[in-house]
Amino acid sequence: MNLDELLRIAASNRASDLHLKVGNYPHQRIDGELYPMTQFARVSPEEMTEMAFFLMTDQHKERFEQKCDIDLAYGIAGVGRFRINVFQQRGSLGMAVRLIPTSSSSWTSSISLP
Repeated sequence: MNLDELLRIAASNRASDLHLKVGNYPHQRIDGELYPMTQFARVSPEEMTEMAFFLMTDQHKERFEQKCDIDLAYGIAGVGRFRINVFQQRGSLGMAVRLIPTSSSSWTSSISLP
């Protein structure tokens, strides 16, 4: 599972958030509703650790190990900027990602999903 791919799909669907939790499908929030991204496998502990640590510098990793929570910023050229909270809950990692629009257009949409 590739974090950039998940973020690109969520942005193209005009999702406001992406939620990643070990054992669950990735979920995107569109118009206030959560939709599972069932085209992907459920997130494994190894995938979650890989995605989280991909975003972190050594200093971030050290802080995360101390606090079990960290806020990060990330960007993908041509897609957008993202605010990411990585947290540890009940012994496993999770991520909540907020998509920050890079233009004046709103992310709000009315697309229909199955």
